[in-house]
Amino acid sequence: MSIWTVSYDLRSPGRNYEALYKALRSVPFAHILESVWLIEAVGPASRIRDELSKTLDANDGLIVVEIPPNADWAVRSINAASAEWLKSKRP
Repeated sequence: MSIWTVSYDLRSPGRNYEALYKALRSVPFAHILESVWLIEAVGPASRIRDELSKTLDANDGLIVVEIPPNADWAVRSINAASAEWLKSKRP
């Protein structure tokens, strides 16, 4: 499986986005920033986008980007568990 960055802009105030969060939690994940998650899933990116889009409103934004093996990355001020998760997946 691949590691994917999933980031979104939820533009409908007051809407319940629990279905989105449930979908993201259904696979191995790290919730690294408020609207940025790392997930381990089978791609391609368009399939993940389409599945997650079912939980969003039409005006919400979403991007899905693969983090390939040997990717260079750095973090700042994220929780330790998320940093460790990423380090274990992409040392």
